[in-house]
Amino acid sequence: MFERFHFEKREDRPEYSGLNAGLVYGWLIIAVVLVVAYAIEVMKGERSETYLLYFSLVTIVPVVISFIVYHLRQEWFYLRYLVFGGYMIMYTFVMLTGNTPLVFTYILPLLSLMVLYHDMLLVTITGLASIVVNIASTYIRYMDDEISLHNSKEIEIQFALLILCFMASIVGAYIYGRIDRKNAEFRENMQQMTIATIRTIANTIDAKDEYTQGHSRRVSDYSGSIAKELGFDEKKIADIKFIALLHDIGKIGVPDSVLNKPGKLTDDEYQLMKNHTVIGADILKDIGMIPEIDVGAKYHHERYDGK
Repeated sequence: MFERFHFEKREDRPEYSGLNAGLVYGWLIIAVVLVVAYAIEVMKGERSETYLLYFSLVTIVPVVISFIVYHLRQEWFYLRYLVFGGYMIMYTFVMLTGNTPLVFTYILPLLSLMVLYHDMLLVTITGLASIVVNIASTYIRYMDDEISLHNSKEIEIQFALLILCFMASIVGAYIYGRIDRKNAEFRENMQQMTIATIRTIANTIDAKDEYTQGHSRRVSDYSGSIAKELGFDEKKIADIKFIALLHDIGKIGVPDSVLNKPGKLTDDEYQLMKNHTVIGADILKDIGMIPEIDVGAKYHHERYDGK
């Protein structure tokens, strides 16, 4: 189970964008709900306006900071830790100043959101931090004679529920992580099969045209190098290489007598040769896993001036 505690490569990834959005907006909703709830208590005379001001500061300021950072770097790996730090500031404040032990449940939304990352280290840090805060809160209440050793049933239930939720979050993160890794392995295997299939098709195309054997592979290599120099991400570079690898697939529809004719092509033969771009686009148009792969086949002979 504890295989997830190893330090995996901490890097920004496209899939973190959606998770980070859910985390930040989820925290924003929680913060707004809590501020409104405390504002209602102020109107009822159960809280002071000063308390509401302090609570709003320790809640809204971290939310705003995380919100800004998210919009600057949506795929940032460490955004979850930024949210964790800000949330724990708010949680510590309410635990040390709250007038009811039920405020310990405020950690549950954060634990639930952290599970989505299936990062057991982060879930463990969150759970342990919440336990430490609860211990500190309990000690302060004990020193203030709010609770006693003879009347600790409420505290026992509080810690039992907290630990239970903590363990459930760890198990959830582990299971979710296992499922995600299995899916990743499946996607990797499918990708390798797709790559092998595409290369086989490209080799078949090149073998059909004796004048351009190896052409598709070379175009793919050059295209990938250019894309890398232009600063494209790995996914975009891979897509461009696939598009380049299959750009001549339409030659399948061109007769061998035309493809391999040693002399000059007639006008009709030249028209047949030019049609390989349209044929290729038609063959590739339904391949959705690589965006614009049909466009690459259709327009790879076009000039920038349109002639």
